[in-house]
Amino acid sequence: MPTARDYEQCRRIAHRWDELDGPPLGIQERRDAFWLRCERCTMVRAFVVSQTTGTVVWSRYWAPAGYYWQDRTQPAPTRQDFRLDWLREIRAKRR
Repeated sequence: MPTARDYEQCRRIAHRWDELDGPPLGIQERRDAFWLRCERCTMVRAFVVSQTTGTVVWSRYWAPAGYYWQDRTQPAPTRQDFRLDWLREIRAKRR
């Protein structure tokens, strides 16, 4: 089960994707898509690539419970915000 720390790492430095053979159980979606799951937070991503141009023509994510920013009274922090917090934590530990 992913933790809040796992979610934070993915928001800060991006997901660590593993390729899947097809959609995970319980997801009824496109069979022509490439399927990925983040080994850290369990986010699932599917995407379809154009066979003529190589561009992504369709993409969708399935987030684990608790992944999205819960405080609706303020905007969600950006990836840069998470990275700056991380740098502050590192600096504080070094002092």
